[in-house]
Parts: sequence; structure tokens; C-alpha cells
Amino acid sequence: VRYENDPLIRQYNLADRIQNKVSYSINWLPLDALSIGFNGHYSQDDYDNSELGLTFSDNFTGTLDVNYTVNSNLSLYSFYSYEYFQNEQTGYTRFSNVNLLSPRESDKFWYVDTTDRVHTVGFGLDWAVIKDKLDFQMDYTYSNSLTETDTEQNNVLNNDSLADLKTILHGVNLRANYRVLDNMRLQLSYRYEYFMTDDFALDNISSDSIDEVLTLGNNSPDYSAHT
Repeated sequence: VRYENDPLIRQYNLADRIQNKVSYSINWLPLDALSIGFNGHYSQDDYDNSELGLTFSDNFTGTLDVNYTVNSNLSLYSFYSYEYFQNEQTGYTRFSNVNLLSPRESDKFWYVDTTDRVHTVGFGLDWAVIKDKLDFQMDYTYSNSLTETDTEQNNVLNNDSLADLKTILHGVNLRANYRVLDNMRLQLSYRYEYFMTDDFALDNISSDSIDEVLTLGNNSPDYSAHT
């Protein structure tokens, strides 16, 4: 019997799972003009009936935000967010799709533990330059993410961990609104974004770098954009 996919693989979005999840939110007003908030969630997924594929997942997000009202025309805000994702996968090495129902060889199982950490910080302001006539908004965001991939493999495959994946994003947003009439407002906006990635699976890989595999020869995306 031939199988296109290993019959032990369970698609994670269809597989049985046990999930525990908790969400939290704290808001504090130490001053009339100052508010501080902290919110996020933590979830844990156990794919207890999956022998191959995604078997376990951890997910945590937390955001701290601060808002300060300078006066009736000007308010400032900032935030910091941390995200953590951890996934465990199990695979099986095979060179043929025949006899997959026969007993498995223990030295052909492999395990991958992937951890993502994302730090994001931002700040901005809302300014009524001319009250009820002209207002201005500005915000800046910086995000930095790192993906670490650890492997546990037996004699069949290489035991080295994969290289880290890195992503950096800068974003600047400027907006001006002018009220021409009570029922008409004009808006001018400008956005700048800089995005940079470091991906070993794409960088310095040409279309024929891998034996018996043809790739598209793409590099990981890097760009700067003005809108």
C-alpha cells in the first residue's frame, strides 16, 4: 500500500487537542491625566493523540501601555508588547512510501522545538493644533523578532540546530486632519516602513544550491517603503 502522506500525521487544525487558556487585564489610574494598562493571555495546547506533526504548543502575549494627557489639546501614549510562541513537532524519516503500517524504527524519528520571541515598542501623540479645526497624529513602532529552532535527531539525520531567523520592522505614521466645513474634513497622511529579515533558508541560496532540488532562488524580503 502506498501513501501520499504518512498515515500517522494529524493536521494540527483538525487534530484532537486539550487547551488551557487564561486571559488577564489590569488598568490603573494613578493620576487624572495618567493611565496604565497591562493585558494579555497565555494558552497551552496538547495534541495528545498526534503521533506525528504538531504535538504541543505554548503561546504567551503581554502588553503594557501608558497614556498621558498633557492638556485638553495634547495627549501622549506608548506601549511595549512581548510575544512568546513555542511549538514541538515530531517527524519520521522515510525514503519510500511503501509499508508505512509496518513497525516503526525508533532511530528514524526526529523532533523539532521552535521558539519565537517578539519584542514590539511604540509611542505617539494626538495634538489638536487648532481646536475643532486642525489636528495632528504621529506614531512610531519598532518590532524585533527571533526564531530559534532546536532539533533532536538520531543517526539518520544531522544533529545540528538550525540557524536563527531574525526580523526587524520600523514604522512611522503621520496624519493631519483639517476641518473645512462641519461636514467636510481633509486628511493628509504619510507612512514610512523599513522591513528586514535574515532567513538562512532563502539567503545565499540559488536555484540549484541543493542537490536534486530546484528552488525559485528568492532572497528573504528586505524593503523600505514610503506611502
